[in-house]
Amino acid sequence: MFPKMVKSLVLFIVFLFPLVYIQGFAYPGIFPRAMVTFFILEILFFLFLWHSIYSSKIVVKKSYIIVALFIYIILLCVSAILGPDFEQSFWSSFSRMSGIVTWLHYFSFLF
Repeated sequence: MFPKMVKSLVLFIVFLFPLVYIQGFAYPGIFPRAMVTFFILEILFFLFLWHSIYSSKIVVKKSYIIVALFIYIILLCVSAILGPDFEQSFWSSFSRMSGIVTWLHYFSFLF
């Protein structure tokens, strides 16, 4: 029952996502969508954690893509620490939304 509910929620969100457009921001087509994506991915990640705790097992698929993405995020963190502006690297800009926070949210979506 739980996996069916999550799959239905994800499919509903995927079809609803292109309609997200909130005026009043400097970049109304990018920033609100990123915030909605962060919110949804955090809910899904906590549902994953809750399900893992409830069922007493954590199922993480091992693949080369997940390992490569994990290494890429580690390299992003290292370059952010060693770069001239850590805050810009961590949060990114409103026009691009491609900082470490965004990549961590996308990585959590794999689980």
